[in-house]
Amino acid sequence: SEYYLEWMLAVPCAGGIVTPLNYRWSFDEANAAIQLVRPAILVLDEQCRHWGEPLSELYPWMMQVFLEEDCESKFFFFLSFLRISPSWQLFTETNLDLCFAPNNIALICFTSGTTGTPKGVSLTHRALVAQSLAKLAIVGYSSMDVYLHTAPLCHIGGISSVLAMVMAGSQQLFLPKFETSAVLQALKDYEISTMIVVPTMLRDILEPGIFRKSGSDQVFPSMLTILNGGGSVPSRLLPAVKKTFPNARLFSAYGMTEACSSMTFLRLDGHVPLGVGSCVGKPPPHVQVGIKDGRIFTRGPHVMHGYWGQTIETAGVLQQDGWLDTGDIGKIDKAGNLWLLGRAKDVVKTGGENVYASEVEMVLSQHPSVSSVAVVGVPESRLSEIVAAVVRLHDGWTWSISEHPMTVSESDLRLHCSKQGLSRYKIPKLIVQRQDPFPVTSTGKVRKDMIKAGLSKL
Repeated sequence: SEYYLEWMLAVPCAGGIVTPLNYRWSFDEANAAIQLVRPAILVLDEQCRHWGEPLSELYPWMMQVFLEEDCESKFFFFLSFLRISPSWQLFTETNLDLCFAPNNIALICFTSGTTGTPKGVSLTHRALVAQSLAKLAIVGYSSMDVYLHTAPLCHIGGISSVLAMVMAGSQQLFLPKFETSAVLQALKDYEISTMIVVPTMLRDILEPGIFRKSGSDQVFPSMLTILNGGGSVPSRLLPAVKKTFPNARLFSAYGMTEACSSMTFLRLDGHVPLGVGSCVGKPPPHVQVGIKDGRIFTRGPHVMHGYWGQTIETAGVLQQDGWLDTGDIGKIDKAGNLWLLGRAKDVVKTGGENVYASEVEMVLSQHPSVSSVAVVGVPESRLSEIVAAVVRLHDGWTWSISEHPMTVSESDLRLHCSKQGLSRYKIPKLIVQRQDPFPVTSTGKVRKDMIKAGLSKL
C-alpha cells in the first residue's frame, strides 16, 4: 500500500537504510535476513504481524511498528502524496537541513535467491537515482502516467520502477498482490497507462481462458507502456499483446539486483530478434556493459556497493576497477546489442560440451503445445550430465503417443528440436511433462534448483 512506499522514501531521506523483506518468506527466512542486517526498527503490516512476537523475543532491543490498514478495498490509490511544488515549500517550511550524500547506502535489497540463499545487496542513493533516470530516458515515464503496481516492492524491479514513477510525478495504483482478475479489473476501471511484468504475469493476463470467463476479449487502449523483466517475452505472445494493448510500446529489460535493476533495454516492435540466445538490447546512458572471457560485466553508478556483511562474496564478483561480474554468459553483436546466452551456473556440461539451457528452452517453447519449459542438467555417470527438460502444455493438449492432432510426446519434442537445427548433443535426453506450475521466486523466476532436485530423483 501507500504506507509501505512512505516508509521506503522516509527512511533514506532521514539518513537511514531501508531493507524491504519478502512477505512470502517463511519465519526462518525472515529471521535470517534480520540477523544479517540487524535493523533498529521493524515495520510490520497485518500480513506479517505474526512475525512480531517471536522476533521481539529474539531481538528485544529492536523497535517494532505495526501499520493498520484503514481501507477495505483491494485497491489503494496513491494520487498526490508526492506532488511537490517547484518552490519546495515542503522543505522550507520545516527548515530541514538536508545533506548531500550520494555515495551513502540507501537500500539493502535481497536477491530473489533462484539458486540459493538470498544475499543483501547494498545500493547507494546515486545508484537508485541513476536507475530512475535510465528508465525515464528509455521507457519515457511522465507525470501523465497512471502506474499499476504488479511487481512486489521487496525486489529491485518493483522498487526501481516506483522510484522512477515518483521522480516523474505519476499517479500510482496499488494491488496487495498480483492476481490476474484484479489486474484486469484495474486495467478496466482506472485507465492504467503503464505497468511492469514478468513473462509469467504477461502470459496470465493474455491467457484466452481468462477472457472467455469475462464474456469477450478485452482491449485496453489506455495502456501506453509495458516493461517486461525477469526473462524474454515469447514471440507467440506478441500478437496477443498488440491486440489487447493496441497503443502500448513493449520494452524488455535485462538486469539484476546487484546492478540496481536494468542494464539494457530492448523495444519489441512486433517481433523478437532471432539468433543463438536472447537479444536484450542496449545499455542506457551512464551504464557500461562489456564481455570478458564470454561473461557479461557491467560498470557505472548503478552498480552495487557490495553484499551487506559479506566481503568475501563481494570480492568474488566486484572488481577493484568497478566492473561487476553478472555471472551471465553473453556476446555483443555488430549493432551494439547484448545477447544473453544464459547463466554461467545454468550451463549443462554433457560429454565435454557446454549446452546453454536458455537456447534449448527457446527452441522447445516454439512448439505449439508448450506453454512453458525449464531445462537443467541431471547427473549421469558416463556424460557427467544429460540435458533434461520439463514442459507444461497449453490447455487442450495431451501428453500421449497418438496420431491425434492435439497430442504431443517426448519423441515429438525431440523431433521438433532436430528440425529447428539444434545439435544432437543439445537435444534433451529426458523430457518430462509437468501439470503443476513451476516453483518460482516472488519475481516469477523459475527455481531451477528445485526442478533439478525433482528430476534427479527419477
